[in-house]
Order: sequence, then structure tokens, then C-alpha cells
Amino acid sequence: MEFEQEKWQAEMEEKQRREQRDDEERQKREQREEEERQRQQFLEVEQIQVRREELARMRERDKIEDERRDSPVARGKLFGDAVRASATRMGFHAIEIVASFKNCKQLFGIYGVPDSLKGILIRPFLNE
Repeated sequence: MEFEQEKWQAEMEEKQRREQRDDEERQKREQREEEERQRQQFLEVEQIQVRREELARMRERDKIEDERRDSPVARGKLFGDAVRASATRMGFHAIEIVASFKNCKQLFGIYGVPDSLKGILIRPFLNE
């Protein structure tokens, strides 16, 4: 009977040690999982911050591009290239001058050239 009692007590001690070890392992696992969750949250916050910064840079770049595209120089270049590629050259005869002006006037209307650029754009055609 004493042997059985010692055996039972040894089994109980072993069971308690296993439970304690299991509890410690569970706590360590939970702690690792919590640390991993915190790391993931930190990474997500950083990714969101990087995306916001990238979006802000893209907006700034778009704003600069819009300003550049809407500048008088850029518009003059755009309309100048379009008119230069489309307009007929003025000939040496006086009758061709009228046809050339009509052609330029028509092109200005088609391309929507602002009045402030019309004189500048037609000047190269007058020098020939």
C-alpha cells in the first residue's frame, strides 16, 4: 500500500510537472503570437504610411506636371507643333497669301488656339 501511495504521488508530481511545462509552453507560444501580431500591426502601419507618402508625392508630381502643361510656353509649343505640321506654306504669288491666311484661320479654329497665341504662331509663315 505504501508502494502504491508513493507511485500515485510520483504520478501526481509528474502530472503537475507536465501541466506546469505545458502552461509555460502555452504562455511562451501566446507571447510569441502576441509579438508577431504586434510586428504585423507595426508593418501594416508602416505600409499605410509609405502609401500615403507615395500618394502625396504622386499628387505633387501631378500638380507640377499640370502647371507645366498649362504654362504659356508649353501651350505655345503644343499649338506651334500642330500648326507647323498642318499649315500649308505661303507661296510667292500674292493670290496664295489669301489662301494661306484662310488655311491658318481654319487651323486655329480646329485646334482651338487662343487669340494671344495666333499672332506668334503665324509669324514664322509670314517670314518666308
